[in-house]
Amino acid sequence: MAFQGSLRELPLADVIQVVAVSGKSGVFTVKNDRKEGYIYLQDGEIVHAQVEDLEGEDAIYELAIWSEGEFVFTPDTPSPKVTITRSITNLLMEAARRADEWRVLSKKIPSTHLVPIFKHRNSMTSVTLSPQEWIVVSRIDEQKTIDEISLALGVSSFEVCKVIYGLITSGLIELNDYVRTFNAYLNSLDTDALVELINSIYQKALEYVGQDEKHVKLITNVLKMSYSQIETGRGGIAGVEFLLEVNRLLDSIVGKRKATRFFNEVKAMVGA
Repeated sequence: MAFQGSLRELPLADVIQVVAVSGKSGVFTVKNDRKEGYIYLQDGEIVHAQVEDLEGEDAIYELAIWSEGEFVFTPDTPSPKVTITRSITNLLMEAARRADEWRVLSKKIPSTHLVPIFKHRNSMTSVTLSPQEWIVVSRIDEQKTIDEISLALGVSSFEVCKVIYGLITSGLIELNDYVRTFNAYLNSLDTDALVELINSIYQKALEYVGQDEKHVKLITNVLKMSYSQIETGRGGIAGVEFLLEVNRLLDSIVGKRKATRFFNEVKAMVGA
């Protein structure tokens, strides 16, 4: 019999441990608002995991830092392959360590859906970067989100965030000033006012896409995801992510010039 729950109430590592102790076989399907992952157990041991392009241990550690989302365990589902041979005890200990580290990283990086940009620096200032930092910096184009950079590099968002945390601390990059302003403003609103503002942004976006049903549906799906995030208590960051996602969609639908105009209009709405 399958069972399910929320990651806000039951950390994934704890749930896996309960299932593992019973020696069960099956698959955990884990979903948040943007991603879906799978963890396969055989006789109480983890044998395979996958989330997007990540497999094996990297996928386990990526899923372990999720604090939002839902999980479902379906028993007696065979794994399509074996990518993990490490004991479940060692896996979960490492997952717990990374979850603790993520709590520190999230103080400067509240979401992996945000876009890192370069800070203005004196042209005479020299910068020394490690090989890992160079790899990440080379992918920063002030348009890709942290998740998109991770996908392009084929590594977990956690690993990219560790590098970006250091780059933010050293003053080389930042998450746009408007993000902080917008987030602070939205967090000052009660739920009704927050929903009203997001609806206003939604209506503004529809002015740009017109009557095309396909494009309207894309924007509406983002709105629905935003509502789900607000219900889970994510508040301001749900609005930030809604704006960023809609802006990316408009960029591909109506072009960069109109998308920038939309973005500036929304920033003016909140004084960012």
